[in-house]
Amino acid sequence: MPFLHYNLGLVYKRQRDFEKAKREFLKDRDIEPDVAYDYDELGTVSAALGDDEAAERYFREAVRRDARLGTSWYGLAKIHKQRKRYGEALSALEAAGKIDPESASVHYLRAQVLLAMGKKAEAGDELAAVRKLQKETTDKLELAISGGHYHDPQVAAGR
Repeated sequence: MPFLHYNLGLVYKRQRDFEKAKREFLKDRDIEPDVAYDYDELGTVSAALGDDEAAERYFREAVRRDARLGTSWYGLAKIHKQRKRYGEALSALEAAGKIDPESASVHYLRAQVLLAMGKKAEAGDELAAVRKLQKETTDKLELAISGGHYHDPQVAAGR
């Protein structure tokens, strides 16, 4: 049952039992070694357990198997930032940003990296992008709550 262990891992992760989650994701990986999502989740739980070396290894394996996994690029960027490898962090954030250009989290982490590099003006530009994205999201939510009808062309097109 291919997804059994993966789904159990998600349940344990949600419960913040990262050791059990990791065991389940490893079992799923052993059944389906080519599935990038297992490596992505293993990176996430390894980071939560404080094992940045394993997290980096798993995230790298995830993007090697599927370069479209924005969460793995983002996870790599966080690890690079913690280790003060700012150039690598920016490269990983560039990849994540290409996948999800409207991710406020990506822009915010990019602002933090740029600020750590002493690039205050560029960091300010990223924070402005975060504010804009947050406002757009808030506006959509307020419209939906007020009974208005927000029409997102991308959602209508099935994207």
